[in-house]
Amino acid sequence: MASLTSSQTGNWTSSSTWGGSTPAAGDTFTISAGHKVTINSDVNVALGYGDITCDGNLYLDNGAKLGMNGRITVRASSKTELFAEGNSSSAGLLEMRPGSEIIISGSNSDQHGIYVENHKYASIILSGSEKNLNTTLSSNHDYQADYLSVADASNFASEDWITVFKRNVDYRVSTDEGMWVHDVDTENNRIYYRQYVSPSSTIIRVAGKNIFVDNVKVFRKGYKIIFGTGSNRNVTTILAIDHRTNKMLVEDTISGTVVGETVYQTGTEKYHVNGSMVKRMATTLTTAVTTADSTNQITIGDASDISVGDEILIDVNNDTDTNWDYDTRYEVTAKSGNTLTLDDQVRYLHKVGSLILILTRDTRIRAADDSSDTRVFVLVERWTDSTNGRTRRVLYRNVEFRGIGRNTSSTYFGGVSTNGRLAYQSDSTSTDGENFESAIDSCVYNSSNYRSSYAGFYSRDTHRLIYRNCISYNGERGFWGYSGNYDMRFTNFYATRHTYTGWVTDGWYNPYRRVAYFYITRTDDYALLVNHTRSATQYRHIILLNNEQRGFYSFYRMQDGTVVERLLQDGYRYPPYIGVSGGKITFLDCKIQPNRWDGSAEDGSGQVYSNYILAPNTDDRARYDRDGGKSAYGEYIHWNFQENEFAQSQGICIRTWDSKERYWNVEVGSDTYSGFYETVFVPANTKVRVACEVQCLSGFGGTRPYLFANSLRDVNKMGRYRTTYTGETDILSSAQLSSSYHPIEVGFREQVQYSSACLGSFENKQLTIEPQVRDYFLKTGVYTSSTNIREEGYKMRDIVISLEKAVDMPIAYQFAQKSKYRVRNSFTQLKKRISGRL
Repeated sequence: MASLTSSQTGNWTSSSTWGGSTPAAGDTFTISAGHKVTINSDVNVALGYGDITCDGNLYLDNGAKLGMNGRITVRASSKTELFAEGNSSSAGLLEMRPGSEIIISGSNSDQHGIYVENHKYASIILSGSEKNLNTTLSSNHDYQADYLSVADASNFASEDWITVFKRNVDYRVSTDEGMWVHDVDTENNRIYYRQYVSPSSTIIRVAGKNIFVDNVKVFRKGYKIIFGTGSNRNVTTILAIDHRTNKMLVEDTISGTVVGETVYQTGTEKYHVNGSMVKRMATTLTTAVTTADSTNQITIGDASDISVGDEILIDVNNDTDTNWDYDTRYEVTAKSGNTLTLDDQVRYLHKVGSLILILTRDTRIRAADDSSDTRVFVLVERWTDSTNGRTRRVLYRNVEFRGIGRNTSSTYFGGVSTNGRLAYQSDSTSTDGENFESAIDSCVYNSSNYRSSYAGFYSRDTHRLIYRNCISYNGERGFWGYSGNYDMRFTNFYATRHTYTGWVTDGWYNPYRRVAYFYITRTDDYALLVNHTRSATQYRHIILLNNEQRGFYSFYRMQDGTVVERLLQDGYRYPPYIGVSGGKITFLDCKIQPNRWDGSAEDGSGQVYSNYILAPNTDDRARYDRDGGKSAYGEYIHWNFQENEFAQSQGICIRTWDSKERYWNVEVGSDTYSGFYETVFVPANTKVRVACEVQCLSGFGGTRPYLFANSLRDVNKMGRYRTTYTGETDILSSAQLSSSYHPIEVGFREQVQYSSACLGSFENKQLTIEPQVRDYFLKTGVYTSSTNIREEGYKMRDIVISLEKAVDMPIAYQFAQKSKYRVRNSFTQLKKRISGRL
């Protein structure tokens, strides 16, 4: 084994490139600064080459195939510019062009892979061909466009998932949008579409410009809608809505026969400039697979961008199976029109509409084999230097990473790991080659060899990096944003078959970050996990389907400003799981019920788990005797897309507001002190009265609910263990605490249980809280501790809070929501809906 150093620019196989030596298996290499060494043939020798150090440019052209039994290290110590051939002051660069491949072998202890140093100008640019069907916009498209005018609409099919985007724009500009193809007009090169997460309703009848549907509440005045196809296709705008008759008046006369058609929302949400790319992310299955292992052929919407030898995924979207570890990858062995023959029988059931995604890319970095002992990685080293870090250019476009990660020698040696400061596009600055869009664009993470922690796409402390149009299959995490990630844009992402989560971030910071157009399915623990949102954040257009445990999960967020808009979640064990360590989270125009897997299913059967909802949050800190009144609190505005429908989740309950009957329907996920609570400020020497009406089912035989009020001070002990643990286990009342004036750390509780009068009818219960000699916060609400309540739920009206005297001071507010009290006379009732209602 020799150690070779380039003596000039040239071809890898030429001895003159290496000073007279010819590369052989096991040799190690240094490409000198300013030299460009090109590989344009298959040099995947048996046993592979040893370490390669890129002080210059290693360039893999079309047809290149490089076998490695070592590490490729890109570096640029003390260099003053990006790679320039013939310039010894220029930095290292690894570059791959369409049709090239790197194959890497090595065990965990070998630590083999690709490693880009935290050096100024050290860069990696990997670029494959555009595999997926694509075209471009033929004009500028304003917001709310009726359709996409494209250069060529051929081969796009109904139900395709498509993306519209513009590359190389300022990081502050939002260009990426995802949508579903509704219909295609190839004669005029128009693609009609519906929004990525759209409400829908079925047309019952039409009268002139009036459309009657089965549920008009899911739409709004001003929405642009689409229904019908071909000669029946209509795109129009809603002018007025009548909820009473399920009628909407639209702008245009209806054409064709449309009764029975489904109405969707359409209209672009972003401005798209002429020349923007329109790309197919996925097509769909057009004939169902109703019996597993019965056929090796499938028919899909369009197969024009699929070739024999390609690998595809078939999304598993059957209704009742909670399994997540589905091997849904197949190789195409034959193709006839839109019918594909696969290398194996289709192993699972698939409905019409199941996504079909292409895994194959013509530029590929892969492990040498599928052995779990082969632990190779791709790493851009973490560099937090804000002055020099921006000179590093990192671009992976149309690249397949197969069998990459997880090497346990370092947290960073896991999967495709892109870290630290990188070049980014900014129209306002263009110095030192910094003005470059670093991106993970249209890439595939395909099956980790060792499915342990952190395998997948991975970023830490990146600034302004963009992920778009990516697929992650069969790893531990589809994507992991470790530590802080700043102004990152993450759009149009598909993840399935991950042991931990489809997408997770430990920190998601700065105002230009974006998360939108996600489809995450068949994960074991979490579908989408969001932590540490320090700024106001929106997560938009997210589909979480058939995830075995939790769908949406959020911990450590701001009190206000975290908004999830257009979340569609179905097939799940738990509703959105809102961690107790953080402020409220708002779900706007989302749909999570009915969930076909639990008691909220339309038939109420609980097809998979139970005939009740499972606890959205099982953390004991959310109990009435531990939390601060609004722990794990979420509010749902336009619940299930329906205008003015409102719901709340708190701890282990969800409740929905019945605007007609003026009460809450409460669904309980656990029998451990579940309920809805509020915290309010009470000035010293003020008597308080709280009241609430509750109704249980007439045949209820469990423990009935309690109305309670306790001081937030000493919320758990409630007066117990004042000076000693033994002999002081009694809970103090407000009168006892007031009369004996215990030290400030001592609290109280008042409670009353609802009687049999609440069975089948509303019963009103009241509590009187005696004045205290100090200002304090009072926590009040209804809690339950009955398994029957969990299975049957109950109804409650608004809690009514009354003060003995007027409170005229700025601090008299509702603590959790900061909604001020109105000043009233003595014991004039202050009617308060817990957390407010629209």
